[in-house]
Amino acid sequence: MKQIKLIFAAMLLIVMAACSGASSASYNPKMCEELKEKISNDQTLSESDYNDITDQMAACFKILVEKQKELGDDKAAYREYMTSEEGSKVAEYALGFALTLQKDEDKLSPDNVKKLVEVKKMMEDLEK
Repeated sequence: MKQIKLIFAAMLLIVMAACSGASSASYNPKMCEELKEKISNDQTLSESDYNDITDQMAACFKILVEKQKELGDDKAAYREYMTSEEGSKVAEYALGFALTLQKDEDKLSPDNVKKLVEVKKMMEDLEK
C-alpha cells in the first residue's frame, strides 16, 4: 500500500509541477493507448495530441481519486483495484502523460498551458 500511495503522491506532484489544466473529457482507453504508443515511439506530438494527453491525464486522475474516495479506508480493496488490469492501466496512463507534459512543457501552445492550469485546479479540488 505504501508503494501505491507513493506512486499516487508522486503522480500528483508531477502533474502539479508540470503545470496543469481542467478537462471534462471522459476516459478513453483506446485513445490513451494510441497516445502512449506515440509517446513510446518518440513520434512528434501535435497540439491536438497534447490537448488529448491533458484531457486523458485529467480523466485518469479523476478515476483514481474517485475510486480512492469510494473505497475509503478499505486499503485491501484499493490495492486490489490498483493491481487490477484497469487500475494499473489508468495509473500508468496518468503518470506517463504527466511525465510527458512535464518534459514537453516548453512545446505547449498558450491554449494548452492554460488548459493545464485549469486541470491543476480541478485536481486540487478533487483532492479536498
